[in-house]
Amino acid sequence: MIDESLIKKLNQLSEEFLITKNSSLIESIEYFFQKLTYQTWDTKYKLLLIENPDKQFFSNEMKIFRAAFSSDNAFTKYHLIIPLLIYLFVNHNIRKPALETSLNFMFQSKDHLRPGDFAKTKTGVQRFITNTRFASLELRNLGLLRSDKKHFFKYWSLSPFGILVAAQLYTDFRNHYNLDYFRDQNWAVASIISRNILLSYTSKVSSKEIISQLFSAILEDEVISEHFDLASEKFFVFEKVIKSVLEEGYNTKKQNTKNLVEFINSVNSDNELSKFADSIILKKDIDINMSVVFNILSIFET
Repeated sequence: MIDESLIKKLNQLSEEFLITKNSSLIESIEYFFQKLTYQTWDTKYKLLLIENPDKQFFSNEMKIFRAAFSSDNAFTKYHLIIPLLIYLFVNHNIRKPALETSLNFMFQSKDHLRPGDFAKTKTGVQRFITNTRFASLELRNLGLLRSDKKHFFKYWSLSPFGILVAAQLYTDFRNHYNLDYFRDQNWAVASIISRNILLSYTSKVSSKEIISQLFSAILEDEVISEHFDLASEKFFVFEKVIKSVLEEGYNTKKQNTKNLVEFINSVNSDNELSKFADSIILKKDIDINMSVVFNILSIFET
């Protein structure tokens, strides 16, 4: 059965953390939460309890909890596309597996998340982690994440195009430029607006002069001189094929999406561009607090 002293200890540590904000307590809290979980499993085993994940208890108390921790009270993948793009840009040189990256992204974003982001789905994973993975797939489909064999699903690394778009976004966020978007939590609205933002910033990086300025601002000099022409020429092709996809939505049955996929596949087989992506080193002063990004998202909180 569940040890009552365990629950008491967990409550004491939680209350102490909420008062002191002492981060050294977190590991102990996590330990006791995990121990409580295992004791819960052990009790279920002794009771031979078979749980039906679809079973609902319709008391008012349960309805309140379900509402608080539902997907309606969490960021969707469409809300996370822009923050994730900027996070990956800032942490471009930190090569971590996808799960570790999503956990670090959640950690840096934790002060701005909603109850539903922390809830676990039927897969047993916290909803924010799941939606971050879905957001990464959206970025990959649009050619903003690398999808060659080395990076496919295992690592999230921005493509050269992703770096250019993210660099312009980053510049505006860094200067606290207020992008007025996401006024509500509706996923369909967030989908349209996030596409419009990407469309706007893809168009914004529309000349060699702008690309040169961005590269000079964010990249080490030797990378600029060696690969600038290759990256810029490819980007102008990318801009043409991605615009219609962003305007109409990603749909593998439509010709514009097929054109984008074909171009991305050709880029993935381009050894020179792959070498360029591997050689990109961001300058050391690249830094941003994720609070800036999520303060903008807070516009649509109700």
